[in-house]
Amino acid sequence: MSKAALKRAKIEKLDHGRYLVDTEREWDADYDSAPMHRIKDRPRFLEGNSLTNDLQETDSQRQKLYDAQSKISDGHSYDTMSGVATEVAEIIGSAWWQRRYGTGAIKLKPGRGSRRAHAKGQVIDGKLTFPTFSRTQRTIIHELIHLTVPRPHAGHGRLYASRYLEAVSWRLGSEAGEALREAYREENVRWHPRRKLHADHVSASSHKWFLVNGIPEWADEENVMSARQIRQPMVR
Repeated sequence: MSKAALKRAKIEKLDHGRYLVDTEREWDADYDSAPMHRIKDRPRFLEGNSLTNDLQETDSQRQKLYDAQSKISDGHSYDTMSGVATEVAEIIGSAWWQRRYGTGAIKLKPGRGSRRAHAKGQVIDGKLTFPTFSRTQRTIIHELIHLTVPRPHAGHGRLYASRYLEAVSWRLGSEAGEALREAYREENVRWHPRRKLHADHVSASSHKWFLVNGIPEWADEENVMSARQIRQPMVR
């Protein structure tokens, strides 16, 4: 662990093999220091495909991303949850992470009996589960990035794929990043923000959502309304 991250890290061992990882905040999430898509283009990472009943974008490229990441190195593997906690502390305690996402206290569980690692919550109150077979740097990065992707973005959609690629390049090295980028191309994983949303990019379910909530700022309102004859709901 770097000396700076070690100074900020606070790792607390809980019961049943669980850990709580927190860091002292020395930076606020300064989006001006990160790529502009953090605030300017983030809505354009929405793929425009179907929305679920709770208005979450459907996770249509999940398997493609899994297939792509399987082609790169796992990085370092950890035998214990203590090692996982140290890796998480170093990542979230780094200037790279703090300046993009900030952080909060993250709880880690050993996931006994779980079939896969998974993430729940956000960076301010995240919960990560790591069964024995999943305790690698690549998987830790994968699950941490899940905490940074807000609704209604898909779990493995464009925004997630972009941030995951950036994190892999930073943590595992430029060669791993380039290998993942090439794997994205081979598996047809989309990680760039799409162009200004217009009618041809919007599904029928998204149009229904527009009828109730209005057309968002990031859409080309004139194009969407003229092409699909979207009308605002009547106010009575």
